[in-house]
Amino acid sequence: MPRYTIIFKGEVAPGFDRDRVQRNLEALFRGRGRAAAKLFTGQPVVLKSGLDAAAVRQYQRALANAGARCEIQPDQTPDGFPGAVTGPVSASPPLCASTVKRLLCPQCGFDQPESDACVRCGIVFAKYQAVSSRDREAAAGPPLPKRRLPSGFWRAIRIAALMLVLVVVAGQNWLAKARSTDWDAPLTVGIYPINADDSAAAERFIQTLDPRSFEPITAFVRQEARRYGLLLDDPFQIRLAPEVRTLPPSAPADPNPLAVIWWSLKLRCWAWRADTLVGDSPDIQMFVLYHEPRSGQRLKDSLGLQKGLLGVVYAYADADNTARDNVVIAHELLHTVGATDKYDPASGLPVFPHGFARPDQDPLYPQQAAEIMAARIPLAIHDTRMPPSLQFTLIGPQTATEIRWIP
Repeated sequence: MPRYTIIFKGEVAPGFDRDRVQRNLEALFRGRGRAAAKLFTGQPVVLKSGLDAAAVRQYQRALANAGARCEIQPDQTPDGFPGAVTGPVSASPPLCASTVKRLLCPQCGFDQPESDACVRCGIVFAKYQAVSSRDREAAAGPPLPKRRLPSGFWRAIRIAALMLVLVVVAGQNWLAKARSTDWDAPLTVGIYPINADDSAAAERFIQTLDPRSFEPITAFVRQEARRYGLLLDDPFQIRLAPEVRTLPPSAPADPNPLAVIWWSLKLRCWAWRADTLVGDSPDIQMFVLYHEPRSGQRLKDSLGLQKGLLGVVYAYADADNTARDNVVIAHELLHTVGATDKYDPASGLPVFPHGFARPDQDPLYPQQAAEIMAARIPLAIHDTRMPPSLQFTLIGPQTATEIRWIP
């Protein structure tokens, strides 16, 4: 591919004077003033060499716009600026169209190669555009404020959405309560074991569980249902689910109503996702969190929710505690079908008479069994003990009424 050299001999185009052309060349060469002054010595000077036709067109037009006349010859000298030419200058060869980016001066309209300043009027494009932008903003005046919906509107939307969720949940709870306490068919109970402390002992214990581990609960409820004349052989049918690998969300430290509602919704969502039973989902979910027994250890309080038909039981991963764990599971299971606690939350003592298995016993103390929803055997006014198994518990008339076994 042929290469060309651009030659300048100090000639200016008609309509331009030398000082103006020198200023234009200084702007074109971006402040290289001394080099621009040396172009007017009367001797041919190499502006650029080693250029292809497209690049030559760019330089030729830029110099013409600046008022400088240049000549083109085939490339015979090394690239340099400025430099002397020792050979003859020939006529310009035919050139192709330039592909170099060009721009028009926003002030004088002069067409020139892309640069920082205009070679004709001398304005610096960045400063000119900044001043023009400020002038346009001043003429337009202050910007109009954006229209925003009042904050009360979005608050009302959030409240309405929350109310809709609560209405739907309340409707589901009412239907679940009505269906779970009509006792026309057994309720399926899923037992979901969880290794709560991630201990090897709890893991080994969970592997030993089978449906027979919870048969005492079924037998206890069956016996009590017959005592109240319920026409249903087994009110509960227990199924053991595979181990659950995630923990339920913790109850809120601040038991304000909104926090409790939000936690209840999260717990139900977690329970739905944690269902590991194959086949139909159970009517009631009981999640049993097993812990390795340790000296002085006290577990969290278990809970059973009628709204959601689920319970969370904290238990010991030890065969010696299985019978007592079943007492706690049965207690929370009855909570899910409407039974209330029959003990004083402050002292933990059974409340007379509904918290006593035999409130008409004379003398009243010591009792031989516990009302299941009191979960303690009263031995004296301020002395109780936990029943060792479900054989030492019964369902009192008040609890039977709450779960709709009797009118």
